[in-house]
Amino acid sequence: MNDQTQKNRIRLVLVDDHGLLRASLGRLLASESDLEFTEECSTFAEAVEVLRRSTVDVVVLLDLGLGTEQGKDFVSAARQAGYQGKFLIVVASPDVEKSAIALKLGVSGIVLRSNGPERLLQAIRLVKGGGTWVDIK
Repeated sequence: MNDQTQKNRIRLVLVDDHGLLRASLGRLLASESDLEFTEECSTFAEAVEVLRRSTVDVVVLLDLGLGTEQGKDFVSAARQAGYQGKFLIVVASPDVEKSAIALKLGVSGIVLRSNGPERLLQAIRLVKGGGTWVDIK
């Protein structure tokens, strides 16, 4: 891979408390030539620490909540830690109210978990490019 290709890769971090889901999705993302799966995190605190020390373009949250932790708190903590990148949330079911809150907090994309992998890949690329992706209307 040449320097320009490496420079244009989208660096991703996955956050979810289910290891199997993180590992499976991580393999899918790592198989794409323009994506660089950098780390996976099981807690929001772990993810904030990764964002402090790593260059990440898009954080993919595989749920709005991890146990007692809430995605809105994570987004705020990540911003306070200096993270300037994008957030993409994968949700199990449409929830207009929660989606509106997430978008107000600065989340750039919301993807339904029931969609196929291609849709998630499209959303990641669009969000990285500055667009907004919302499966929930």
